[in-house]
Amino acid sequence: MQDKRPTNICLKKKDDAVSEATGANESSAAVDTSDTLDNLNKVSRTKMEKVVGHFKIIIGFVQIFSSLQTTFSIPWPKEFVTFLSFPPFKMINIDVMGLFGSFSPCDFTVPFTTRFIFHILILPFFGCISILAYAVAVGLRRCNIRCKHRFVPKSARERMTTMVVAVVFLLFPGLTVKIFQLFKCTELDSELFVLVADMSMECSMTNGPWKNYATVGFISIAVYVLGIPIGSWLVLRRNKKALYDAEHPKQESMEREYGSLYLQYEPSYYWWESLEMVKKCMLTGGLVLVAPGSSAQVMFGALIALTYLLLVLKASPYEENDDDRLQFIATLAILLTLLGGFALKTDDPEEGLYEKGLMGVLLVTVNAVVLIAGGIALMLSFPCISAAVDRWHEKRHGKKKTTVAPEIGDGLREWKS
Repeated sequence: MQDKRPTNICLKKKDDAVSEATGANESSAAVDTSDTLDNLNKVSRTKMEKVVGHFKIIIGFVQIFSSLQTTFSIPWPKEFVTFLSFPPFKMINIDVMGLFGSFSPCDFTVPFTTRFIFHILILPFFGCISILAYAVAVGLRRCNIRCKHRFVPKSARERMTTMVVAVVFLLFPGLTVKIFQLFKCTELDSELFVLVADMSMECSMTNGPWKNYATVGFISIAVYVLGIPIGSWLVLRRNKKALYDAEHPKQESMEREYGSLYLQYEPSYYWWESLEMVKKCMLTGGLVLVAPGSSAQVMFGALIALTYLLLVLKASPYEENDDDRLQFIATLAILLTLLGGFALKTDDPEEGLYEKGLMGVLLVTVNAVVLIAGGIALMLSFPCISAAVDRWHEKRHGKKKTTVAPEIGDGLREWKS
């Protein structure tokens, strides 16, 4: 009888080889699927960051130019004043009292000091609510076993920090306006200074309630006006190595918590958001104390806008070229508006060299251009519209439009066609 064991051994080796090859193919397919999902998540996250970046620039612009009437004592044309009083602008600054007052001034007449206290308490109140929500979420997780599979305390903390950072971004310009308005006084009589926002209150550190509000104002300057930009810079500076290094253990946590502070900018300009806060502070409230009511105050504001415009042109700090262009247009609009305000401030009312109706139309047009450009940039951020533009560009020029894609990890940019 012929021995068939060698044949069985060969067949066994062949089956083992086929099994190993199949397992390797399945493993390779699983890895490829995982890599594909990761790439899709990165692309989706990058597109969302681009949309958020456009929104931040537009909101920052609205926060500055909607405060021009409060910061500068300029005889603005009525067309421009009406444009500045647009209710959604007050919503962006979280000026609830001003929003209701624009609809019914008689029913929502609130003293300035009340609005001041309301504004400075919004952030601590929201912080307490966020901490309470975090404590409740962690407590429910400990009590309910099924919740342990839905989230971990770390993710709850990251969401809480993200919400607080977003609220600080929206509140900061409005806070600086209200804080510095508290120190904007005018001389009504010999050695009698009264608060411009509330003419019934005397600005005196010896008697009257103003001294108590002034003490709160000095504390608010230290905590909010100085503390928020410096604190943001210190947090990013302390975790600089974890901002763009994908292999760093804290990279994902930093991106989720503080990504809105630095992901929009190139790695070498991770601190630019702090500079943006300083610019907002100076143009929205800080100039209230610099020669209030004079033409020098307006010119100083124009110099600040011009300096920031030159810095944006020189550094191009944003990761996306569209953001650099949009910020340039927004800052240029602020500069042109202040130059127009300087012309109106120095104009002789008797001669009337500048026709106020025409100036009002020009000022509204200059600032409306920024909103239109921002809307176009937002539309182009959506994939369907961007793909249609690429097809049109390819059909007309015979090649696909070149775009810039940020490389996740090392922060460098790779040109792709």
